[in-house]
Amino acid sequence: MCIVRHLGYAHLKTKKKVTKETIFEAASLSKPLFAYFALKQMDKGLIGLDTPLYEYVDYPDIQHDEHYKMITARMVLSHTTGLPNWRPENDTLKFIFTPGDKYGYSGEGFQYLARAVAKVNHVDRDGLFEIFKQDIATPLNAGRLYYNWNDDVAKHKAWGHKDGEAGSNGPSDFRVAEFGSAHNLHTDIDSYARFIGTMISGAHISDELYAELLKKQVVIPNEDYEKAVLGNTHWGLAFGMKNTSNGWMYSHGGNNGDFTAFTIFYPDAKFGLVLLSNSEKIMFSNFTNEITSFLQTDLHMDMKVLEKILAKYE
Repeated sequence: MCIVRHLGYAHLKTKKKVTKETIFEAASLSKPLFAYFALKQMDKGLIGLDTPLYEYVDYPDIQHDEHYKMITARMVLSHTTGLPNWRPENDTLKFIFTPGDKYGYSGEGFQYLARAVAKVNHVDRDGLFEIFKQDIATPLNAGRLYYNWNDDVAKHKAWGHKDGEAGSNGPSDFRVAEFGSAHNLHTDIDSYARFIGTMISGAHISDELYAELLKKQVVIPNEDYEKAVLGNTHWGLAFGMKNTSNGWMYSHGGNNGDFTAFTIFYPDAKFGLVLLSNSEKIMFSNFTNEITSFLQTDLHMDMKVLEKILAKYE
């Protein structure tokens, strides 16, 4: 059973409504989708989960530190590279801990892995999107998973809203020139939901790598936001993990300031949820609080309860 709702406004001032055509910034929900893409390259034998990435591609930004030779795809996907989330603007990229030592969320690591995936496919970062379409978007029948700017995005992207106001520069304000594996995915709700459906079913990926994706890779420290606020105790290969009465819950959030996003799935209960928003307030709204309360119950319950929650906000 699949329930889809398109609620609210693509532009608050003009009252243009969100529809099935509306495209959102997925922010850091870019990462788990790219992780799946990277695992597909492993299935093809192009890259190894535990092979140091420097063996595939040069990365001058970190070659000043011998720790760079330790970084593997597993470390990137489990956020244990030792690299910061993002380097300070116009500053050198530096390690903040020894690779493999502990959990530390890093967008920089994903950008490094994207360079390696491009290299083994003999394309540049611009050409990487064509490989992604061939390996992921087309097989999933999810044609609106975009790591590039294009006419469809320009025409259908929602305006981002912050503090109750639409951005002054319009939906074209966020354009990233290169394939941004960590942050610049643009998508609609149907396309991303197809990806999460695949995460639940394990389809289109080898049993071995699917098991690795769901396996606990690293413990999340008590003081980290993932544990302190979200309750995740471990990280797998792409998602935070939390054990619940419905089995292990896998989740990931995204925040680009005026766009926020969230997804969860339960492989055992065969249930998933995707939330894309063009506002910074959605995660603290009554709507999300009600959805969260529902998720804490027995997911085998009558899904009409969820439909009633959604109907209140139509």
